[in-house]
Formats: sequence, C-alpha cells, structure tokens
Amino acid sequence: MATVIKRATDTNQFISSEAEKTLIAICNNCTETRVFAALQGQAMKNAPTKEKICLAYTVLIERLAHRLKNFRELERLV
Repeated sequence: MATVIKRATDTNQFISSEAEKTLIAICNNCTETRVFAALQGQAMKNAPTKEKICLAYTVLIERLAHRLKNFRELERLV
C-alpha cells in the first residue's frame, strides 16, 4: 500500500494515474478490515500523500455504504 500511495503522488502523470487506479482496485477488492489497517499504518507526510490516503478512505466508505454502522472499526474510521 505504501508503494502504491507513493507512486500515486509521482510527478509522471501516467505513473500517478495508474497507481491511483491500482489504489482504488485494492480498496474495492481486499477486505475492508485489511484496507483500513493498511491505511491506518500510513504516514501522512505531505499534502499529496494525504490526498491519496483520503481518496482511499472515500472508496472504502463508499464500499461499506449500507454496512457502515456495522463496521467494527467505525469509531477509529470516524
């Protein structure tokens, strides 16, 4: 996850767009708990990194939609 987020902030537009697509695919295809744990472990060093981490959280929340209130890590997510 750290490598994908780092590549998503790359100055090369092709690399960053493909890494962003990969980040979204990871959030959609891995378990919610695993994605959340991976995101919690990321260091928010600068604004572009924070932006990509927030994007991943947004995708995770959209994926949880109707099950959000039953998510066991809800307090930490909020």
